[in-house]
Amino acid sequence: MGEEGRVGCKTKKRHRFFKVFFPGLNSKQLEISPAFRRHIHCTRPASTCFLTGPSKNIWRVGMIKNEKGVFFRDGWEEFVRDHSLQTGEFLVFEYQGGSRFRVLIFDASMCEKEDAFDVSSSRVLDAAEGSKPRGKVKEEPFSATQKHECGCCPPWKGDSSPKAKRKPLKKHYMGVWISQRRPITKVEIDRAHHEAFSFKSIHPFLVQVMRKYDVYFGHTMSVPLSFSRRHLPTNRKMTLWDPTGKPWTVNYITCTGQCFFSGGWRKFALANFLEQGDACVFELIKADEIHVHIFRVVDETKPLIRKVGF
Repeated sequence: MGEEGRVGCKTKKRHRFFKVFFPGLNSKQLEISPAFRRHIHCTRPASTCFLTGPSKNIWRVGMIKNEKGVFFRDGWEEFVRDHSLQTGEFLVFEYQGGSRFRVLIFDASMCEKEDAFDVSSSRVLDAAEGSKPRGKVKEEPFSATQKHECGCCPPWKGDSSPKAKRKPLKKHYMGVWISQRRPITKVEIDRAHHEAFSFKSIHPFLVQVMRKYDVYFGHTMSVPLSFSRRHLPTNRKMTLWDPTGKPWTVNYITCTGQCFFSGGWRKFALANFLEQGDACVFELIKADEIHVHIFRVVDETKPLIRKVGF
């Protein structure tokens, strides 16, 4: 189309800022670039905004304003976890007005992160709710018409109507564990991560920085979808070999676009004194066997303490 065809057409300008992700700095909160703040309206100390990821799903995140700046905080850790953000990945935030941002994620290949397009979460909002800054997140009940492809969710048997009585699911919560590790420094974090990301092998391998969900509670470790599709089987038991040469059996599960180590991972993490910020290299030596190399932020290890009351 020539220049004439564009006369009179006005395209609304979208303002953007970018951040390079570093777990030690950005895992719990992410600062909005100071020069970008003039484009957004944040007059209250705390408000809610909505981040639309590459998958088109929407995350509710708190926007906090204090004397140090403006930050994404409450809900940001979940966004980080769901997208398996890694050191050095590049995030572009496009402001869409009101309280809405669109997020693009680029990985080490300098291309958009492929597995980010398939991310889902139990707390994801739909597009309609994302336009409303208020209201409770509604979690949709599982539908009997949904297709089961993951192999870990049994199909619903019986009446699928809203009036049908369903037996409530029991919650299995394995507790909260507390670190005894001394305070750590950014230098120590950067050193451990540099060593891990400098790892080389003839075998496929994955570098993961431990998050609190991996080692302190929950105890499921997500695996990036791109790595899973290329190298890992579907829904089976796998063997993790720790640095001492001891084998550990864990369940590897793929479900609704997410992949993770579940049953057995908790025992592995606790026995190997894994802490938030430690980096693990998962080196695939056979189809169902992985050597785990641990790069600790602090070399001295102390067992975690189980929190009383859980």
